[in-house]
Amino acid sequence: MCRPPPPSPLKAFWTADAVWETSSDQMFTGIEAICAAVEQQRQAFPIMQHATANHTVEIDGAVATGRSDVVVLAQLRDHRWIAGGGTYEDE
Repeated sequence: MCRPPPPSPLKAFWTADAVWETSSDQMFTGIEAICAAVEQQRQAFPIMQHATANHTVEIDGAVATGRSDVVVLAQLRDHRWIAGGGTYEDE
């Protein structure tokens, strides 16, 4: 018997009106668009490791903002590895 795939656990991470801005020129709006973008990343990078540090959180009433630095190691489909880094800014 064929079963449908389980729902993506990623859907629990965002609100229905979520926006994921991965760079200054690339933005995904809504849970379905975000999940599709993550799946494209998984296809391009079968293994990814993210190490975050220097976390800060500021709370102002009902709004919280967070910031952390990240180092990313990613394996390409041809098994080569690449490294990168950046800053996560969350609201």
